[in-house]
Amino acid sequence: TETELKLVQTIINKTYPIGPSHKFTFQYVGLNEPDKSLVLSWYSSPKHNIKPPPRQAFVIARDNGKSREVVVDFSSRAIVSDKIHVGNGYPMLTNDEQEAATELVLKFKPFLDSVTKRGLNVSEIVFTTSTVGWYGESEAETERVIRMMPFYLDGTVNMYLRPIEGMTILVNLDVMKVTE
Repeated sequence: TETELKLVQTIINKTYPIGPSHKFTFQYVGLNEPDKSLVLSWYSSPKHNIKPPPRQAFVIARDNGKSREVVVDFSSRAIVSDKIHVGNGYPMLTNDEQEAATELVLKFKPFLDSVTKRGLNVSEIVFTTSTVGWYGESEAETERVIRMMPFYLDGTVNMYLRPIEGMTILVNLDVMKVTE
């Protein structure tokens, strides 16, 4: 519920205060599904006289360049599990990240110079974003990078009609910087 989402945010923000030196972003918040055996045991008990399974939220967040998995319990109003994700992949992109990356590119001088050379109006440019993929756990490949592909609207609502050829921009989301 909306109330529970706000509660999750409040509980986590007490543990991870956000500030200039601490970047913490919510990538996903959903129900932490209880074990099926607990649900079936509760459901099959006469008049549900045993304690119901705990109601919890499962959160995936980015915390200063690391993916964090957090479980928040609504009854105790506390974090009951908190761990750094190890293994393959990154969490999904958020709209805020994609919008911030777009704003960054729209202020990037080499991009603006290229737009000017083409005689295009920068206010008519929109982007699609996609991840560049996962290629292992090596130190050289741990950056969270997205590929930005520009399209020129020029009065149309079909943004895919006019791709700007020969232009791809890579943005590192963890440091919010154009890298290529």
